[in-house]
Amino acid sequence: MRMIKHRIFHGEPSRDEVEEYLSAFTAHAERTRCAADRILGKSSFFLYLYLCRISAEQARKDVSQVYFSCLNLANLTVETQYCYSGLRTILNDLEGAQPLLASCLESINKEIGALRHFASEIFMKTSFKRFPDEIFGIIFEFAGYQDLKSVLNISGVCRRFRNIALSIPRLWGFISLRDNRFEDAIALAERSKCPTPGLQVWFNIFMRSGKPWSLVDRQMEHAFNFIDTYSSRITSLAIDLDSLKPQYNQIQSPLYSSISLPFLESLKLSVEQTYSEYNRELGVYQYEHHWETYRTWHMPLLSSLHACNLFPELPTAVLSKVKNFTLDIDIESPFSSRLAWTLATLVQYISSMTSLEDLTIATISVSEGDFIDDAQDMLRLKLSSLRRLSVSIGDYNVPNFRRFFEVFDLRDLGSLSINITTNSNSVLDVDEWPNTDSLSNLTHFSLVIRPLFDDEPDLFGIINRFVNLSKLQNLYFEYIAPDNHPFNFSNSLCAIRINRSSWDEKRKGFPWNHWEDIEEKYRKCREGELDRCLVIQASDVPDYYSNRVDLDFESTEYSQKVLSYSVVILRF
Repeated sequence: MRMIKHRIFHGEPSRDEVEEYLSAFTAHAERTRCAADRILGKSSFFLYLYLCRISAEQARKDVSQVYFSCLNLANLTVETQYCYSGLRTILNDLEGAQPLLASCLESINKEIGALRHFASEIFMKTSFKRFPDEIFGIIFEFAGYQDLKSVLNISGVCRRFRNIALSIPRLWGFISLRDNRFEDAIALAERSKCPTPGLQVWFNIFMRSGKPWSLVDRQMEHAFNFIDTYSSRITSLAIDLDSLKPQYNQIQSPLYSSISLPFLESLKLSVEQTYSEYNRELGVYQYEHHWETYRTWHMPLLSSLHACNLFPELPTAVLSKVKNFTLDIDIESPFSSRLAWTLATLVQYISSMTSLEDLTIATISVSEGDFIDDAQDMLRLKLSSLRRLSVSIGDYNVPNFRRFFEVFDLRDLGSLSINITTNSNSVLDVDEWPNTDSLSNLTHFSLVIRPLFDDEPDLFGIINRFVNLSKLQNLYFEYIAPDNHPFNFSNSLCAIRINRSSWDEKRKGFPWNHWEDIEEKYRKCREGELDRCLVIQASDVPDYYSNRVDLDFESTEYSQKVLSYSVVILRF
């Protein structure tokens, strides 16, 4: 048949050959049609032809060539004409099937794309392990800053991240009551709704100049209504008292003086203008020019109090339960608006906190001009519960420095942190430090001096003063040193961290005045390089240090232990 087809299309075929080819072609077409009807149904016939690689264009070309070849033949039989009629029917069917085939091809291409994407997802899931939603939730909590921008950006990345972010109530637990965004605040409060309380609210309504009092009253009413509505869920509340004028003591007091915050744990009150007035009869400074309705609120679980530029006048029953107190004094503001405090005022206020464990004072000034004290006798603050004391000192003064610490009873203190933040031309004299005999339970001590002292402090004297305390575990010392500082570090920041987990009688004689020997030996081993912080793990210091025996850092017997444990370099 292939030879006959070639002769028909390219030569002079005989009539018998043409009739034989047409009969065979018609029979093949009929058999194909019957097979398609049986297998796929009549509607799928053309798709079957396509899958069998029968092209409509090729069929049209074959039929046309056969027809024109037949015109050159004379005396065509009736059977030949009948075969031609059948070929025209098949050709019409194929031409009608062409758009259907194109539609089928388009559908097939779409299915191929979907299957390819699905196969790629299966490959990624089986080949690479991905973080579970719980891990993403932890990451989002760290990324969820209080401005809510990070959380909103996270939830807008993809549907999966959005679902994870929305399922973490703590991400939406910070609400800022500012301007007219009370509808957003309510929406966030509802989104963060969970069985346990955990709502953090910041009350800071910005008072624009020229704003009508009626609008201000409406905003205040919305803000207090929000606090009252969600009072059972609020655990942290920060109020900027500058946004609440004294007039609201009378306007809002009847309505909101009895707010109950049963789960409030942390309260922050801040002002920029102190408006302090000295009461000569009481001998203390009073602050009567701020909104004070919060004094009558019910806060049974309050344990953390943060005050900026004021001493919050809370009932004694509330102050007695406070365990963490932070006093922040803005010493950069003009003196007229700075909190004017005395040691007597500070002692009198803190003495009401009988459960106080952690006291942070940042930042205070102990200079001659700011360190006001009119008390005749030195007061003593006896707090048996105090365990951690952190002080940031702005203007340093030698006599007042010691005078300040003598107020505190430091016998039960476990952690002491001192940060000196301003320039001083005074020597940090070790003799002006508090008596370390009163620090018998001290386990952590930190001293940071920035910026540079004009006179170099007695580093070894400070270290020797604290390092022999029996319970001391961690000592950290940092200051910006000149070029001739005793540790000979290559940079201007000098820091020493000593970690002592155990200290027996034999190692108490460790020669702390031989830092230069340790540094010199280590520098030789490191080819002159030395990092910013030298860390001594005192529990692993070899016994031969106490005998002042020179150690060869390059020896194979001791190098691993010494470089890994005894002298450790910590990069910042």
